[in-house]
Amino acid sequence: MINSIYNRYSLFRLLALLVLMLGGRAALAQSPPLQVMAAWYGTETRNTAMVNNVPIIDRLRGSISNGILQVPSNMNVLFGGDPYFGVKKVLAVQVLYQGRTYNLRQEEGKNLIFPGVAGQTYLLAPVDSPVEVLGAWYGVEGGSTGNGTVALDKVRKGMVSGNVYVPSNMNEFFGGDPAANKLKRVAVAVRYKGQTLNLRQTEGKALLFPGVEGVDFMIKKEAPLAEIQKFFKPDFYVLKYPDLQEAFGSNAAAAWDHYVKFGAREGRDPAPEISIAALKMRYPYLAELYGDDNAGYIHHYVASPGQFNADPFVTGMADKGLFASPALAYFDVSYYYTKNPEVCSDPDMSIPRGSSNCNGGLLMNVVHITEHYLLKGAAAGYKPNNISNSQAPQSANGKETMRAGDWLGVGEYLISRSGGFIAVMQANADFAVYHRKPGSNPPTNGNYADVHTGFNQPGIPESYFVTMQKDGRLCTYKGTNPSNNKGFVGCSGPEQPPGDYYVHLQSDHNLVYRAGTSMFNDRGYVWDFISTRPSKSIWSKILNPIKVILGCN
Repeated sequence: MINSIYNRYSLFRLLALLVLMLGGRAALAQSPPLQVMAAWYGTETRNTAMVNNVPIIDRLRGSISNGILQVPSNMNVLFGGDPYFGVKKVLAVQVLYQGRTYNLRQEEGKNLIFPGVAGQTYLLAPVDSPVEVLGAWYGVEGGSTGNGTVALDKVRKGMVSGNVYVPSNMNEFFGGDPAANKLKRVAVAVRYKGQTLNLRQTEGKALLFPGVEGVDFMIKKEAPLAEIQKFFKPDFYVLKYPDLQEAFGSNAAAAWDHYVKFGAREGRDPAPEISIAALKMRYPYLAELYGDDNAGYIHHYVASPGQFNADPFVTGMADKGLFASPALAYFDVSYYYTKNPEVCSDPDMSIPRGSSNCNGGLLMNVVHITEHYLLKGAAAGYKPNNISNSQAPQSANGKETMRAGDWLGVGEYLISRSGGFIAVMQANADFAVYHRKPGSNPPTNGNYADVHTGFNQPGIPESYFVTMQKDGRLCTYKGTNPSNNKGFVGCSGPEQPPGDYYVHLQSDHNLVYRAGTSMFNDRGYVWDFISTRPSKSIWSKILNPIKVILGCN
């Protein structure tokens, strides 16, 4: 079954064709489909444009019938004489056909018919520099391919006048179908003018090289990692993708390592001015060439300086700035993927395609997931993240983070990104982290994880709540929320300069204070409960010696 990217590419081509039909109908009506632009007869080094004072081009223009150029084998008779008696001659014709220029050849004594079959009804002009075919295969990119040795031999034998030529009926040309009912390509590696090029063409279209890139052939490019790294912005990378911030914080080396091993394949953007999704939507050529090979887009972009515009803020292209939408400012791709069953069960959303099981641990197709959110999920009300992202203070219940001003009442909790831990506000005023009880939904306490604020108060009718404050501390009060504050209980962590802070329950069960309002505008580490565990309360210091004396330990 032809994949969705190819369908999209076909849609782009259909739209372009409609534009051509509607916008350029008058021009098409005025211009014949085939025009003879120039011609000579003789040899490549000795030739003439006239025979007996009659231009050869006039004879050829009279040989066009029903849009087909038909030159008979007895060319001397057609042209009215033999300009080079006893010499084996060649007819050279330059034609304009469907907006493209072709330089044709045919030997004296053979019919020239164009359009037709290269190497049979016409020849191609000799190449200006030798083309060496280094390797070839035919089949599915990254999947099933036929015998490479056989493919190489057929491509070499099929060359026409030094040009690489693979006809559109590729199954017939290569002697079989290596992957029935799947989109196939021919791949040919060539050495030309001192460069090694990896050519591609899609089944159903002829590959001709040299020719016009994007029409006669495609070139798959690979950039050195050192060149790609010049475009990589680690600060942007970890702020745009908060699942990475949780994994390795602001470590630039770790961010680059992740991008090389996983991020490029997933289609994550390496810098604010490079949108892989925008590249895919703007350039059907790239979409046909790379499909779901997300890493291919960044390689091609870097290896083709100035040829492609990847800036998501540009509005005058096919995507109309879609991928610079403010809706993406707080879009958490890993949360959206794992927490929305319709998304993670879609075979287009994972790599390799169809491997999803909604349990994580797989490579996400970030490009497709982002498109899904913008085009479907946002309108359907799918949650884009697990943070408190409204301006007004609110309950952080069920979130991953709690901002300054937000709160949790008794029985409410934070939950780690992995879903394995919850931090619960308890009736004794202690805010404590627990392993999540397996299978519980909503989450309930399992085993204690040995991280807590350390308060132990009697249960009271007024209840308790915990809140993150503008002084960078997590504080507990009597009452149900900040607007129903019944009195101070205590705070954890050192006081900070006034500003924005949030507390984050990490997947390693640590509670970490950070500057900023969320992982999307994180401004750095402040304090945490594991590496800087708060000292025990004064009551613990008094009671412990008593327990030793009484033998209670």
